[in-house]
Amino acid sequence: GVPGGAPAGYTYGGLGQSILSYGEDDNSNNFNQRFSVAYVTGTHSFKAGLQTQQGNYDFFGMQGGVEQVNYQFRGGVPVSLTQVAGPFQSMTRLSAQGLYAQDQYTVGRLTVNAGVRYDHFRGRTLAQNIPAGRFRPAYSVDEVSSLPNFSDWQLRLGAAYDVFGNGKTAIKGSWGKYLLGQGGKLSFQGFAPSVAIATSSGRPWTDANNNFVPDCNLSNLAANGECGNIVNPLFGQPFSVQSLTDDARTGWGNREYSNQWNIQLQQELWPGLGLAIGFFHTEWKNLSVVRNSRVTPADFSEYCITAPTDTRLGATSGQRVCGFYDLTPAGQAKGVAYQLTQANNFGDPQDFYNGVDIGFTARWGRGALASGGVSVGRQVIDFCFANGRPDLTPQIFPFNAFSVNRYPRHDDFCRVEPSWWNGVGSQIKLQLVYPLAYGFAVSGAYKHLPGIPVPANLVLTT
Repeated sequence: GVPGGAPAGYTYGGLGQSILSYGEDDNSNNFNQRFSVAYVTGTHSFKAGLQTQQGNYDFFGMQGGVEQVNYQFRGGVPVSLTQVAGPFQSMTRLSAQGLYAQDQYTVGRLTVNAGVRYDHFRGRTLAQNIPAGRFRPAYSVDEVSSLPNFSDWQLRLGAAYDVFGNGKTAIKGSWGKYLLGQGGKLSFQGFAPSVAIATSSGRPWTDANNNFVPDCNLSNLAANGECGNIVNPLFGQPFSVQSLTDDARTGWGNREYSNQWNIQLQQELWPGLGLAIGFFHTEWKNLSVVRNSRVTPADFSEYCITAPTDTRLGATSGQRVCGFYDLTPAGQAKGVAYQLTQANNFGDPQDFYNGVDIGFTARWGRGALASGGVSVGRQVIDFCFANGRPDLTPQIFPFNAFSVNRYPRHDDFCRVEPSWWNGVGSQIKLQLVYPLAYGFAVSGAYKHLPGIPVPANLVLTT
């Protein structure tokens, strides 16, 4: 056997069981078309066009008689199991259209780029008959349209100004709105009606006779034999437990997007040597949150833990950390029904990035090149709106997806704001290329990055 795991004879390394695992008939394709016209004069460069897309996302999971049960061991002792309501299947059809126009216009020392774009994205799921599984009866779903159905306008502007008219000093800037890619994302997340059921649920398992077999009737969701009650009483029922509110599914301007802007100064210090300094900002909008609509905050009980005493934990060392929640027995009995909606319905979520780049480029002789610079930046994520709301799961959660229900919903931890140097994209870099005789060249590069984050994990047995 494996120390701390199951006994000899058990096979490790299988895929995690999900709506996407062990599918035998997956079929996903995209078909794209582009049409454009252009008109260029001495001061204008105009272009307009149309982009269209069609796609199908057909995926299957837990087919071919694969086992519909996961087993969990702790120290080699069985503690729980997870039942899976496969097999799964989903068939999604997508279409998208993008109509745009852009122009570059030069007047004197100023060059302006401007563009506008209209986007429409629509998805639908097909009517299907899903065969019965070990823990679920056969069921059928009707076709569902507008999954999603978004329409959006995007504006993008850019400008460059030659300050002294000698080509040595330039100020540049741009601003633009950029939509989040869609594809079959909502279906893969389990919002297609055929997979919007309670796809899995855990239950306690006490292996009283130490035979590593759950001696109980797994089809009976109530406690029996060595197995406790199923955690989610809606498990295996052929109806949806995941849904989308209208503001997360349809309408104008409801699709997730980012605003990006920057300003830069470029200066030629002397022939062959240039310096560039820039500030860059990105902010994500229309962030989403998942709410368990079957429960309220009153169905949870809060608890605290005491952090280990360790200087590497900084101010948290030895302190009580609160903001953890467990469902009460009454709350567990209500089950789960997840609803995806916009997070700004509950507060003011934030997710943005600021960065500064300073770089140089030098050329001399017969092709020698040196370039490098310093970049610092940080992404700030604020999900404090979910404090005191354990029924909400922010989709901007910055840590491991498997711990989304175990982060402390507390003012001390809900805003993640690293130092500038330890943020996203921070680095020092240098590159050198020097030509030699007979067409040879010698080159080298140096890069200095922040250290790898060292996580601190605390395992609690109760």
